[in-house]
Amino acid sequence: MLLLVVVFTQTCLFICSMLSPKLGLSFFGSNFVLSIVGIWMLESRRPRPALLYLAVLLFTIINDATSLSFFGALLYDDGFAGMVSLGSCLLSLFVKPLLSVILYQEISKRGGTLNIKGFHKAMRG
Repeated sequence: MLLLVVVFTQTCLFICSMLSPKLGLSFFGSNFVLSIVGIWMLESRRPRPALLYLAVLLFTIINDATSLSFFGALLYDDGFAGMVSLGSCLLSLFVKPLLSVILYQEISKRGGTLNIKGFHKAMRG
């Protein structure tokens, strides 16, 4: 149930942040891939999709920060839609580290680990 809330929160914040198209294609692409992998992770009970979701989540944290630093000032010119987009992007950026901790706990419940041996085992099976 908690994973459903995680994926739903991430997807809703992604949709709200795309009200303004000025954030760029990399922001859209990485968060879209995060939503798709999240749906796959909800469907599967193996640790592999959860590990991939965690990897994409960590990439989107870095990508969101760089997208905001480059395009964040342009969002002020869009009026209300730009402010909603900026606010939801910032909220998403602040929530993602908490989501990664919750996801790490889910990976350990599914039998996966983040050390090299466990990572290779999860990716094979």
